[in-house]
Amino acid sequence: MLEQSIAGAVEVARGAGLDTRVVSAAIRGSRVMVELPSHVAWVALTAEATARLTIERMVLQALAGRLPVSIPSSVVHRDRVCVRTRVSGRSGLEHHRRAMDDQAVGEAWARQFGMLFAAVHTALSADALEALIAAGLPTRPAVDLDDARRGATALSSIKAQRLVDSYEPGEDRTFLHGDLGSHNVVVDGQGHIVGLYDFDEACVADRHHEFRWLPSYGEANLAVALAVYQAKTGVAVDIARVRGVHALAALEQYGWGLRAPEEHHRTQRTLAQTRAWAERAVADAERLKRIGAAW
Repeated sequence: MLEQSIAGAVEVARGAGLDTRVVSAAIRGSRVMVELPSHVAWVALTAEATARLTIERMVLQALAGRLPVSIPSSVVHRDRVCVRTRVSGRSGLEHHRRAMDDQAVGEAWARQFGMLFAAVHTALSADALEALIAAGLPTRPAVDLDDARRGATALSSIKAQRLVDSYEPGEDRTFLHGDLGSHNVVVDGQGHIVGLYDFDEACVADRHHEFRWLPSYGEANLAVALAVYQAKTGVAVDIARVRGVHALAALEQYGWGLRAPEEHHRTQRTLAQTRAWAERAVADAERLKRIGAAW
């Protein structure tokens, strides 16, 4: 399956006159990612994944020129293969570690994220969103409740189980990148966010889902990012809801690690570290005394 997908990606890229040397390739769920020197090819393995690639291409086209950072653009899309430009820059995840060790860098990082959240959420008009929804853009965030339940069960936590069982996306809907965090941005030499990629989970859904990684940036940075977001959009974010979706994300990641330990290494955490994160996140959400009502 992997070799066939690589061959298919190379064939399509070669037809577009691109450099087809394969840098790396890996199966990512229901698709294969093939990295080329200046492009990335995605190969769908299922009919659903093929349809999703088409929607992603439409999203990227709609967003072209509307964000303050670079995003991928589709160079060629044929059948189940989509070849896109690579967003160049340094790893946002690596810069994240520096930001967590330096208060000044961390605050600047949080401000950038607040502005990027605001830019993404306000990039598309209502008409553009309606057209994308009609074409198949999801109207629910991508949450794997089975993995979240698996994580909650492994914790033997009634609070975690209650959080998962009570989950229902809110009605405060806007366009979302769907997975906007340090792992999906790139920075320049000064640590400024210059690129955003991986629109696989783009949707029109409750805006709080977009902030689910922010509590990991620390209380002070969380407050800074959300204050910048409110100043840019005029929308106040419910911290209880953010804490709830953060805990759900942690449980989902832990459940995923239990189900597919051979893939969990991509998080750059050990399974024990993910478990500890899930325990902390659930406890933090519970302390707000809003689990259940927070959704």
